[in-house]
Amino acid sequence: MNRRDRRRAASAQRKGAAPAGAIAADPAVSEWLATANNLHNSNRFVEAAVVCRQVLARDRDNFEALLLHGSAADNLGEGELARAQLERAGALRPHDPRPLVVLGTHFTRVGDYAAALRACQQAIALAPDFAPGHAALGTLWSLQRAYDAAEPAFRRALELAPGYLDAEINLGSCLFYLGRPEEALVPLQRALAAVPDHPWALKNLAATQRALGNYEEALAAYRRATAAAPQFADAHRDEGLLLLLLGRFEEGWRKYEWRRSASTRGVRPLEGEYWDGGPLAGRSILLLAEQGAGDTLQMLRYVPRIAAQAASVKLMLPRGLLRLEGDALAPASLYAQDEAPPPFDCWAQLMSLPGLLTTTADGIPAPIPYLRAPASAQSDVRRQIAGEGRAVGLVWAGNPEHENDHNRSIPFARLQRLLALDGIRWFSLQVGPRAADIAGAADVTDLAPGLSDFGETAAAIDALDLVITVDTSVAHLAGALGKPVWLLLPHVPDWRWLLDREDSPWYPTMRLFRQVRRGDWDEVIGRVAAELARG
Repeated sequence: MNRRDRRRAASAQRKGAAPAGAIAADPAVSEWLATANNLHNSNRFVEAAVVCRQVLARDRDNFEALLLHGSAADNLGEGELARAQLERAGALRPHDPRPLVVLGTHFTRVGDYAAALRACQQAIALAPDFAPGHAALGTLWSLQRAYDAAEPAFRRALELAPGYLDAEINLGSCLFYLGRPEEALVPLQRALAAVPDHPWALKNLAATQRALGNYEEALAAYRRATAAAPQFADAHRDEGLLLLLLGRFEEGWRKYEWRRSASTRGVRPLEGEYWDGGPLAGRSILLLAEQGAGDTLQMLRYVPRIAAQAASVKLMLPRGLLRLEGDALAPASLYAQDEAPPPFDCWAQLMSLPGLLTTTADGIPAPIPYLRAPASAQSDVRRQIAGEGRAVGLVWAGNPEHENDHNRSIPFARLQRLLALDGIRWFSLQVGPRAADIAGAADVTDLAPGLSDFGETAAAIDALDLVITVDTSVAHLAGALGKPVWLLLPHVPDWRWLLDREDSPWYPTMRLFRQVRRGDWDEVIGRVAAELARG
């Protein structure tokens, strides 16, 4: 589950916030409104809007038609029209909370969280016992990752309206992100008891079962979701990731291609032919980075294989990776990801390459090292590291915006057992807001000020003897450089690390230290400390 997933999971809440309510006395208007309401609640927003316009042509101040039309327009992405119709409805009935609730969800959808908060709070002030107002507020907090605030809002909605389907689903999602998957099962199962084939409830149930390590139950839930909604790209994509985690690569890569139609594509679509794995002789191909830097670093290994087939390879990367060198980059012309794309005959996303090249679990190409630090990298960081004794780099936190960061990152205080070991010189490779965690830690040298891009980070890694890191881009960079790297993993890891093994077929110099029990980093750190003490 991710931020866009949660937006779409809340879409039914936007629909349900505009019930037909009182029907006008005119029989034709009454019939039209009932039809519009049914169309709206069936996600047929274009048709619902057409019927609403019929009503408004006869009665321009019809509150229910304005409310439904505004909600339909919001779901269709017609923000200006949605706001206009909802504001008109609010002016007609200033004490009715429904226009404010739909406005709140509209502003939430477009990312104007301040306006959304005002609308939700006004709706709750007008009608403290109106459940959709509290549910809309919970959704707003969830999208800002303020799950501690979202949970009581969803629970209040359910107190006021037991069985409120969208509040049940969103409460389950909220509890999932609070790291309480056992509790998340309860509202999701209640939702599915009411609507057994609800696709989003099933998808969220699958994600929760995966977080609990119940992989077969998770697969079954994903498949129920896609049986109920065969074009549900997000569920297909997530099922693909689970299959990859389980080592079922052939089916997993195929399912994972659904990400290109899912709610989080991670790359801008381009006009032109998408490469399907066919012949490339005499043709130029453009490869696009997608998702995080770690994903890109992992998949760069495939560039030489594509270059061996194509007339030319053009590669678009985040600017922070452009200074890297090595066999993976040498055959390609490099471009910044935020520039206009160069001419090409066909294109593909980097994350599609393992499937297009039919990578199997025991046939992962690992020509280590396939990256190296740039010759232009400054020597300041190297001078900081130079000296007697074992030099170990440390990273304890990933990108806080990553949806699984609450599981993969480690509080810095938990690492004190490592820092107390004799004979080791510690160097922080941590960048971003969590780099400040080492303030006052005399035993760690902060390299962050000199790590302006991945080229500088690669130079620092080169000068170290070992890197110990959580699941973040530094792990991939160290592995691609051929540096010994110890990776600290949560109990249920990301797909690429597979299950029940201490090595990685992606990176031969990597060693995996997995949680034995969910959330127990102390046991992992104890094992790492014991291994370091052995030398």
